[in-house]
Amino acid sequence: MQFELSANGHWLCDYLLPFWQGFASAHNNYAALGDDVSDGTVSVIFGPDGRREHAPLTATEQILIDWFAQHHELLSQHVLHAIFEYYQQQRSELISWPFFSGHMPEITEPQQLKPLLGLSQVFIHHRHNGSKLPYIGMLFGCSWDDEHGLGVQTEGLTVQAMGGGDGAFLFPSATAPVVISLADIDSEAQLQRKLAEALQFGEFYGHNWDAFWDMISASVSLPDEIIFTDTAALTRKLPEATTQLKLLFQRLAQEYPSLPHNISWR
Repeated sequence: MQFELSANGHWLCDYLLPFWQGFASAHNNYAALGDDVSDGTVSVIFGPDGRREHAPLTATEQILIDWFAQHHELLSQHVLHAIFEYYQQQRSELISWPFFSGHMPEITEPQQLKPLLGLSQVFIHHRHNGSKLPYIGMLFGCSWDDEHGLGVQTEGLTVQAMGGGDGAFLFPSATAPVVISLADIDSEAQLQRKLAEALQFGEFYGHNWDAFWDMISASVSLPDEIIFTDTAALTRKLPEATTQLKLLFQRLAQEYPSLPHNISWR
């Protein structure tokens, strides 16, 4: 990704994201939809919120940019599925209004959002929680809100928030602690499903320990604090799985000391 310094002091580039080819086009601020179809080229802006203008990119900031360049395809898959779920919820609440009934047709799969949605801008935030995973904002034009657009916030592959377009370029707040109960788990398959749901691994998770390591070390943003409860019950039923779970978090602390490691076992 080749960034250039704009006149207003921000680093930006035009970048091809093939995943979004064929969706509606969205060209301007707050991403009002155009009449044509997108070729997948979007404007990518680094450090939109609070970064010192005209400052050169640092090595740490380049790591955040490189992560997006390497993972944008998988990130886009996660974001589209999250938007599809958001659309279904919004439609159920708004469909009785005449305007929305004409702009929010019934759909049954994410790809049917193509004429209703267009990616305009991607914002890679320069601030982070000590991890190598960037906060990313994605600004979409959408048929149901042509004034404000749709903003999606992620940390790594984890979708954290969705709403008005301004949410795409404002720095998100810190994540809340996550409590994971290990009670009533009788198999390793159950444990993998529980971990995937609680830590938002998404539908592409492989449900094994190798995949678990890949997710916590490279693919998703972990909460600042994770609290495991009923650890003794899991140890009695699945001692090897309990040991493996703890060892992987110990390995994470050793190999990535800059990441948050507030893990409690109760």
